[in-house]
Amino acid sequence: MKAYRFSKIFTGYTHIDKGVITVDDGKIISVEPYDGARHYSNLDESYKSFFAIPGFIDTHNHGGYGIDFMEAYGGEISELMKIFPMEGITTVIPTIGAMKDEGILRFIQIINNYMEKKERGVCDVLGTNIEGPFLNPEKAGLQPEGAIILPDVELTEKWLKASCGNMKIMTIAPELPGAADVIRVLKKNNVVISAGHSNATMIEMNLAIELGCNQITHLFNGMRSLHHREPGILGVGLCNDNIYAEMAGFDTYSIHPEIWKMMYKLKGPNRVILTTDALILKGLPDGKYRVMDREVEIKNGRLYTNYDGGNMHPGVPMSLIDCFKNVIKYTGATITDAITMASVNPAKQTNLIHRKGTLTKGKDADFIVMDESYSIISTYCAGICAYKD
Repeated sequence: MKAYRFSKIFTGYTHIDKGVITVDDGKIISVEPYDGARHYSNLDESYKSFFAIPGFIDTHNHGGYGIDFMEAYGGEISELMKIFPMEGITTVIPTIGAMKDEGILRFIQIINNYMEKKERGVCDVLGTNIEGPFLNPEKAGLQPEGAIILPDVELTEKWLKASCGNMKIMTIAPELPGAADVIRVLKKNNVVISAGHSNATMIEMNLAIELGCNQITHLFNGMRSLHHREPGILGVGLCNDNIYAEMAGFDTYSIHPEIWKMMYKLKGPNRVILTTDALILKGLPDGKYRVMDREVEIKNGRLYTNYDGGNMHPGVPMSLIDCFKNVIKYTGATITDAITMASVNPAKQTNLIHRKGTLTKGKDADFIVMDESYSIISTYCAGICAYKD
């Protein structure tokens, strides 16, 4: 058992001035105000000038630092799980884009095998996120168009069976023929249905919601634009209070900060999920690379593609801690609101809130130690220091 003293503890619901988190066997035993008159067994006071927040949960992450979940093997996944705590990520859902059947099955098996290892003291893997292949080619973005197909129930059931309950999220374009049947199957299997890479109208999106869709993948990107006579998927995402919207890769280039601010004001913190949508390129230096069978270039930290005339692509390689800082800086969100978006909401949406997402008794001891500028001092995964600056 070990106790840690902090200047503040943000639990995800409230905050405690001068607090103590007590941890044992990877779990939180207590979160309480610090009592100077009390003797604490094995008290670490090295963080008494810093504050603690819940670890980040990244539910849409394709990899980074030169490793792509689409092609990774077990050793590379282990390596990434050691790196992610550097940016505050204590739980991740590895994500792939559109792939052929055999590629999806390989990815599912690789993640299943890794999860069985139950590594301690590193970023936790929750399951899989399948961003495709049931997407609208008109809104493919960087997705490999050769792998995009119409929704198929038989394939979906095949992947679900292979997942052994580990498939957590699937992105689908709800306007496509066969989408309704796939949504029903996903709903029955407790998979989060996220609409994305879609040209759906308002009516088509609302039908998907009736069937069980309750999330939109990277709002604004890869979808029909807002029009005053056709709100489309974007309008529904902004106005429907029951829909979670991904705020993906919060940079200030691919989407204007005022648009992010508008999204935050319309949705509020309780229906936004902050995520990186990180690519293999995150953490890599400027240069030319190949991603999802497309040539891309990083220049001054921004991502450019060759398929749209060299325009900047929304997938700017952002760490989750940088997204977290930008939410606070540009939208007016409080630190508690930012925690809600980066930790609490992803835990709720993926039915993980009983284990993660807040700093409360009985949950996994996943927490980030920060200074007043939101720079990470340390990250703890299941009570073990996984990163120290």
